[in-house]
Amino acid sequence: MAKKQREGVEGLVEQLRELVRGSGQTLTQLADLTGVDPARLSRFLHGKRGLSQDALDRIVRALHIRLVAAPDVQEGPPPGPKPAGEKKPRRRKE
Repeated sequence: MAKKQREGVEGLVEQLRELVRGSGQTLTQLADLTGVDPARLSRFLHGKRGLSQDALDRIVRALHIRLVAAPDVQEGPPPGPKPAGEKKPRRRKE
């Protein structure tokens, strides 16, 4: 996994951990709601294990949140001006 992508995942895990704490639910309650094994959920929230997209979707629904990718985490080059080495073609005067 690329460094930037790993940092994005770590940030997501940290945010989810804070949302779980703020929800007032215990890990056991969240695990019961989502069908995710409590030990697996704990390992995920401590950054020691990944989760399937399906399990992550169930957690998101249980917490009543929506995930949105940050622009700097998305794949591909960022939008904006071309690098300094690339010049625009000159227009000919008629």
